[in-house]
Amino acid sequence: MGADRVRLARARWRRDERGVGMIATLAVVVTLGVLVTIVITNGTPSTPQTHVTGGAGGSTSTTGSSNIGTDTKAAAISGCVGNYNIVLSAVSDYETLNGGPPPAGSAWATSAT
Repeated sequence: MGADRVRLARARWRRDERGVGMIATLAVVVTLGVLVTIVITNGTPSTPQTHVTGGAGGSTSTTGSSNIGTDTKAAAISGCVGNYNIVLSAVSDYETLNGGPPPAGSAWATSAT
């Protein structure tokens, strides 16, 4: 009789902890995506670039960055698209494991049962 209680307790624990690993992995990947976006945004060169045009004598022109605001926005959009794809993949994994999509709202991510 004691072995049955232990077996039931283990089965209940496994059922309760089923989605925790996926959610934790999703949180780590989203965090890494945000950090990469920050690094890419802050890592863009802000020094002007020099181009030599013409023949032997040539002329030199210095141009600044195309548009820092546009580059920052593009990096943010790229990060959001990457995070969206990660969430889409996580939902697909959830559907595969549970036979259907998660219920609406945030209860599926925070429930203990």
